[in-house]
Amino acid sequence: MKYFLKILFFLMMLVILYIFASLALAGDRGKLLVPAPRVERETNRPGLAQEAIISHFTASTDETDDTPCLTADGTDICPAKENIAAANWLPFGTLIEVDEIQYRIADRMARKNGYPKIDLLVSSKKEAFKKGKETKIIILK
Repeated sequence: MKYFLKILFFLMMLVILYIFASLALAGDRGKLLVPAPRVERETNRPGLAQEAIISHFTASTDETDDTPCLTADGTDICPAKENIAAANWLPFGTLIEVDEIQYRIADRMARKNGYPKIDLLVSSKKEAFKKGKETKIIILK
């Protein structure tokens, strides 16, 4: 009985520790950290026009991983032979149109960048900074 009480006490302490840690990590939200339910979006229908947050990236190690010329789907982008985009919420190979220019989803972004963010590949940091970040209408092809 003595060991049972010790084990029970230990398990209760673990639960309390988890709750306090979750609340501390949740910050101002004051909610327990629970995985968000997966929401299905209609994002793959050809011709669908929607707003997206567009930013730009270059094939450099400070913006990508240690293989900047290789996208997540294996495309060699040094030098870029086509217009490449990165998005976590669209499948590889999806064609999108931004400002009447067609791009192919071939890469992924950092995990924090979900729907509706899209990163477009540009040739230089100067061009990336010049184009900046903006909300635009994209069309799925």
